[in-house]
Amino acid sequence: MTTIKDKDILVTGANRGIGHALVEEALRRGARRVYAGTRQPLTFADGRVTPLTLDVTDATQTQEAAANVEALDILINNAGLALYDDLTDRAPLEQHLAVNLFGTYRVTQAFLPLLTRSHGTIVNVSSLAAVAALPIIPAYSISKAAQLSLTQSLRALLAGQGVRVHAECPGRRWTSGTSSTDPSAGSGCSTCSTAAVS
Repeated sequence: MTTIKDKDILVTGANRGIGHALVEEALRRGARRVYAGTRQPLTFADGRVTPLTLDVTDATQTQEAAANVEALDILINNAGLALYDDLTDRAPLEQHLAVNLFGTYRVTQAFLPLLTRSHGTIVNVSSLAAVAALPIIPAYSISKAAQLSLTQSLRALLAGQGVRVHAECPGRRWTSGTSSTDPSAGSGCSTCSTAAVS
């Protein structure tokens, strides 16, 4: 099991919802440094947080972010996109894949040298929709299924390099990132399970 205390952690999509909760939880658990990846500059009160401008769909920005991180023990690929669609238009599917699949892949590849050096851990925040597709968000479900498959492939490929790879598949939850205005529609705030990281 990987512990968070005294570790250097990167959380993508750290501006709200699960990502913001993960930053706060990592600080509470004693992380040495938390890199908070967001598309727009963001400030945090805690000095252990280093903001990183990081749009996971932007290859140049991803490489620049990786160049600004000196050490990394845990990468949490949390950045994600969930839009309603009905698969009548290809564009939403491509948009979901760009963020949820290729964004995860891009960030993982950019930070892999640091994670290999530290024998680190990757946690990909997927979704229950990866294994139980929702008809109101099929493009999201497809992209999260692809992300889960990527996670399983990376787990096998990186084990020999000492890098652990996990998926977290939360169900519906009430966060500032959800579009519902009814908190009873969710199942409470979800953060990473303690099975892989504590």
